[in-house]
Amino acid sequence: MIRFTLVIMFMIPAFTFADTILFGDSKNGGKLHQTSCTACHDSKVYTRKDRKIRSINGLEGRVELCSINLNTHYTDEQNSDIVKYLNDNYYQFK
Repeated sequence: MIRFTLVIMFMIPAFTFADTILFGDSKNGGKLHQTSCTACHDSKVYTRKDRKIRSINGLEGRVELCSINLNTHYTDEQNSDIVKYLNDNYYQFK
């Protein structure tokens, strides 16, 4: 019984963390997205059937790449805000 209790105690935080894997300010990310990302494309790239982004890691990498290509000089925190915004509104990766 003690072993079962210990397993449950360690599993609960893991499940809780899975829902909060992304850190960032979605509202600020939306503003940054509107300022920079829409200069190159609209939201159709996020909703098309053959979209290229298949994971949260892929999304983070793409946001960083776009930030570099656009020479935005965004901080890691600002890039995280954009990732949070995109995930909340389009991708919904867990």
